[in-house]
Amino acid sequence: GGRQCCHLRIRCGHGGIAGAIGLAGEGERAMHHEPCAGGSVGDLGGSLWFDAADHQSCRRMIEDAAAVLGRLDTLLNIAGVYGRGRFEDLSEVDWTRVFAVNLGALLPLIQAALPHLARTGGNIVNTGSLAGMRGISYAAHYAAAKAGVIALSQSLAGEFGPLGVRVNVVCPGGVNTQMTANMAPVRDPDPALAFPKPKLRGKTERGAPEDLAGVYAFLASDDACYMSGSVIAVDGAQIVG
Repeated sequence: GGRQCCHLRIRCGHGGIAGAIGLAGEGERAMHHEPCAGGSVGDLGGSLWFDAADHQSCRRMIEDAAAVLGRLDTLLNIAGVYGRGRFEDLSEVDWTRVFAVNLGALLPLIQAALPHLARTGGNIVNTGSLAGMRGISYAAHYAAAKAGVIALSQSLAGEFGPLGVRVNVVCPGGVNTQMTANMAPVRDPDPALAFPKPKLRGKTERGAPEDLAGVYAFLASDDACYMSGSVIAVDGAQIVG
């Protein structure tokens, strides 16, 4: 479990999203309200705390957010928790926690937000991971949970399409966030199993939250009105080798 934070923003632009990505990680979940495709309409800041392992808490947070904001146009499920370790060393607690926060919390969050999004013709942007697209050594439970996020997003894109609600998923590579700053070491890691590094000049280790913010903003905007069920890797060419 763990206490989670819902950051509320009414703004059009990348700053609020980048801030949420940077906070996303150990013990935090971000949700944004994006009411327009371009041009700032002001900023309503605030935080709602909830427990991502408690489905009632998740549902209550969505209803509180809708009450504060007046409507919901976009649900950005950005945060997650990471876990590292050899598979034989994983405990049931490790396994359950990673699945509960990364995948399990999407059930109450999306169910609670759906009626609001159906009324506004809104959309959902979930966060998968490059690990969920190709697997990752020493974090099998995290990769499996994020693969579930990808499959869930594509399934819901079909199911919610008749409601006018789009669903897409962003799959970041390595990004400097609170989550990656708190990574535990792996027992006797094999260097040959290291995850590929980005290939872009100036991005030899990890990207920054600002590198992802524009992708989330685009998918949440009307410019992406014909995109649903899309899986977008934002990884500096990590996935290519």
